[in-house]
Amino acid sequence: MAPLLPRLGGATHASASACLQATAKLSCRNVLPLEQILSDLTAADAEARLPGGRQEETIKSYQGIVVTICEGEIERSLAPLDSILVVRCHVGLGDLALSRGEAILAEKHGRIALERIEGYVDDDGDLPPNVASNSLLRTVLVHSLKVLRDAALQSARNLVASSLIQSNRMDAAHKYLWAAVQAVPQDHDALLALGSFYLRRASTFSQAQRQLLMSAKSDPSDADPFALLGLWYEEKGDIKRSEGCFNKALILDPAHPVAGRGLLRFVNDAHKSCARAADHTSSVNGWAWAFLGQEAEAGGDDTLSLTCYQQALFCSDVAHAKVEFFYQFYTSLQQGWKIDNCGTNVSLQIREDVALWTKLGGCYHRLGKLSAAVQAYTESFVACGHEAPHLEMLCDWAQAELSMGMHDEAYEKCSTVLITDPTNAKAAHVAGVGALALARRCHGEGKYSMARKWLEDAIDILNIVITDSTKEISPSIYKLRGDLYTFGASLPYYVFLDPRDENMRLPMKDVLQPLLQFVQEGYQSYADVLEAADNFKLDDLERAVAWADMGINCFFQLRISENFAQKFGRISSNSSITLTLSADVSKTFLCPEFSTAMPFLKSSIIAFLSSLKHEPHYALAWCGLGTVLARVDPLLAQHCLCRSLQLDKSNHIAWTNMSMLLVEEGQWEGAEEALDALTQVADSPICWIGRGLLIEAKASPSALDYATAADAYRSALQVSKHSEALLRLAMTCRRAVRDIMKEYSTRLECNNSLQTFIGMGNRNMGLLTMENLLKLEEEMARGNLQNTDILKRSIQKLEDCLESWKGEVGSQYMIEILDAVKSCLAKVSGVGSETEQKITETNIIAQEDKSNETNEQKNHSPDDEKEEDNPSDLVKAKDPIHLLHQVKLLVQEGTNHYSQAQSMASEAYTILHQHLMGTVTTPPQRSDDESSQLSSAQATNPVDAHFLAEALALVYWLCDDDEDENRDEAGRPSEKGMHACLCLQRTLLIDPGNALAVAALNL
Repeated sequence: MAPLLPRLGGATHASASACLQATAKLSCRNVLPLEQILSDLTAADAEARLPGGRQEETIKSYQGIVVTICEGEIERSLAPLDSILVVRCHVGLGDLALSRGEAILAEKHGRIALERIEGYVDDDGDLPPNVASNSLLRTVLVHSLKVLRDAALQSARNLVASSLIQSNRMDAAHKYLWAAVQAVPQDHDALLALGSFYLRRASTFSQAQRQLLMSAKSDPSDADPFALLGLWYEEKGDIKRSEGCFNKALILDPAHPVAGRGLLRFVNDAHKSCARAADHTSSVNGWAWAFLGQEAEAGGDDTLSLTCYQQALFCSDVAHAKVEFFYQFYTSLQQGWKIDNCGTNVSLQIREDVALWTKLGGCYHRLGKLSAAVQAYTESFVACGHEAPHLEMLCDWAQAELSMGMHDEAYEKCSTVLITDPTNAKAAHVAGVGALALARRCHGEGKYSMARKWLEDAIDILNIVITDSTKEISPSIYKLRGDLYTFGASLPYYVFLDPRDENMRLPMKDVLQPLLQFVQEGYQSYADVLEAADNFKLDDLERAVAWADMGINCFFQLRISENFAQKFGRISSNSSITLTLSADVSKTFLCPEFSTAMPFLKSSIIAFLSSLKHEPHYALAWCGLGTVLARVDPLLAQHCLCRSLQLDKSNHIAWTNMSMLLVEEGQWEGAEEALDALTQVADSPICWIGRGLLIEAKASPSALDYATAADAYRSALQVSKHSEALLRLAMTCRRAVRDIMKEYSTRLECNNSLQTFIGMGNRNMGLLTMENLLKLEEEMARGNLQNTDILKRSIQKLEDCLESWKGEVGSQYMIEILDAVKSCLAKVSGVGSETEQKITETNIIAQEDKSNETNEQKNHSPDDEKEEDNPSDLVKAKDPIHLLHQVKLLVQEGTNHYSQAQSMASEAYTILHQHLMGTVTTPPQRSDDESSQLSSAQATNPVDAHFLAEALALVYWLCDDDEDENRDEAGRPSEKGMHACLCLQRTLLIDPGNALAVAALNL
């Protein structure tokens, strides 16, 4: 913290030293040691009294003066002042120790000062001869030394007493304070110290008034006794006299911390007194700045309150209140002290700094300065020290972190609050919002079970608050609970199944029920809000929001039912529903009838219409209504979405639904315009998914078009892992190549996209069929066409699934897919020998091409390199799985082909390694304006560890055919042998089950 006042001590000392040097020079003499000591002592005292003064330099100054005096570097004529100056330095060091809260060190300095001053004896013989010969001068000097000695003695006693009070050793402190008063009965400081001490003790509380009155009489210009008298009268209940004493103290010292705080407890309008105190240059007017800040905050001026709170925290009566001598009296005695049966007073910590840091954080938060708000709350927590932080502060701190996206930290702090107070509604609400954000993050990362756990934990917290009948519950708690339940609709259905039922073939209604029940709880939460709308005193907009939330919940239930019906083919003929759109208008909709979806469709439309009834200009309700109506009346749905965009052109949800609706209806130009608008308002994956769909929707798209569409889906996945983009990429990347069997990277990308899509809970007959087809392609790539057992098992699995769902599957769609798969597999298994022959011929041709390529490399010139294709293009044209199969065939033919096999294995390893490191990129497929809008995404597909380890093992196993080359003359492994051994060990790290590496290493 920067000090409120400028540091003048150093500058003043420099000016005084310069003046002292100039005076000595004009007098044709050197600066006397006493003059230099007094100058240094004055500078140290000034620096010690400044707020934020440089204590280290002050301590060095005091210690330097003591060393100078004790080493006798001054002349004998100054001997009477030695003890007094040393005592003054120790008292200064003790005061600094007290300001840091080091009571033991302060007591040590005080006792050294007492020992030194009590051993001082007035002796006229120590006076200089020229002074001793003059009786008048001798009398004056002796009297002055006595006064200085008495003052030093009182200062030492007060220091020891203050340190004992800070150590809570009251009886010992009283002995020194009483001795100080007995020594000099009219000493103002001694009377004030004893009076303030009596004010702290119940047994001597009545005696405090006498001592304070005597102190005020001895020095009417000091505000301290009047302020403490006001506190004494306040405790006695004499409010009028108490207020009068506080006013008198503020007249003498406008910034007095005890009087100012006391007056604020009586006067409602203390703006003038606080403004006068704030204008007064003082380090203890933090109470005035704090009041002005609270006043500005109540008036809504956060900028002014922010400045006032900052100024208050700069003041020592707030920032360092505990080391102030009168800090125990900053509040009333009834609030600040507890008196036990033994009469011992126990101090209650007055933590104004904690409260002001919290208020400062609130101002920063409301002004949108979130980082500063979090830092302010952190300072408030640090200021608490070993004390438990205030629960309200922790809640505010969590809210600021929640606004910054620090959801984990916010949830943790609210959990701390809820351990102490489980029914704290504010902490429960912040924890619920944080848990919902964490569930969204886990959903995006594919951690669906963890997302469900976050939802359930937050729901449990909110349920405790809702069931507490002693507190009035805000409707936001019910709404948040509904949002948590509704978000469950985005999780896969298997997350809600009992672990014992995950591997069982349950009927569709049993699979659907847990997820639907969870989401339907959200519907009930929104219904609770609407039922108690009158009690909650909700306005029309709040009611419209509640109805819209209910409509969204019904829409999610509708989508769950539709997805399950479509997955398992449960679709019957069209049916109609009739809904009342307004008081005199009704409409009948034709829609496909799903046995479980019809009630949700109707309820969702009714909910959105009810929302618009309360607030016709609510854009989200129009958007929701249009989304639901897209299933039954696309034209009316388009009208609703247009109305939503008229009310809010930045509504990216409306633009998304509008673009998808136009794509489905074949309105390509309108869809492109909607996607362009969506790109301007939000970074959404739908922007790229929609463009990919438009490219695929052409009358006869070519392979080049499919490649461009695949680029669009890759761009969508760079924004977020959208399930539709994964599925579309898995389908289009296959269509973009002529022969999928020759494109390893394409097969890998297709398989990874499909597996990720299935992992998001999207599993049905079609996906299962495609998954088995991918396995078929991998077997064909490995040359395992003779082994059709896996394929037959896949067919049997499909037939079993179809039989299991018989009776609930009314569509012929899955049966047709199954027949197509059977036909494809029959062709593969029926021409096994023929296919083997073709592959063998292909291998021979590939070997000849390899030999020709080697000969061409020997005869090529450096100039020919410029005309060659990019090496990465050549790598992409190779299939590493096919190369590994060729290596195995060559190895079986004998050792004569080991060199060629090693070269092919090395090439396969290079291709796999480049795929793993992401150095193989997918170039843009088109150069026209349309494709320039699509970004070329970098291939980040993983590589099967089995193939990578197999390639690496083959490379170095084939190098190990000559045992003599792998050892030196002494029989030790050569450098080549060691390298081969290390690479085989790397192989086992990649794939511990690699049989080739295990055999080569003799494990």
